[in-house]
Amino acid sequence: MLIAMREAQGLGAAILMPQVMATARVLFDGDERRRAFGVMGAVQGAAASLSQLAGGWLIGHPLAADIGGWRMVFLVNVPIGIA
Repeated sequence: MLIAMREAQGLGAAILMPQVMATARVLFDGDERRRAFGVMGAVQGAAASLSQLAGGWLIGHPLAADIGGWRMVFLVNVPIGIA
């Protein structure tokens, strides 16, 4: 079930990405458009890198072993969902 839900999450993100890019393309012109796509690319690149580091840190942290080991990586979304 967990793998299926993760696949559904990835599919949803893949479906939304063209709309995000099209919206940025319509909302911004010229240099603003280049800046918007540059910022979007930088954020996506940083998120891809930092998420791997954060996941490894959560798994390796001594507190994670007390709470549930590798399952700790799933709890990182709880505060984001609440916000």
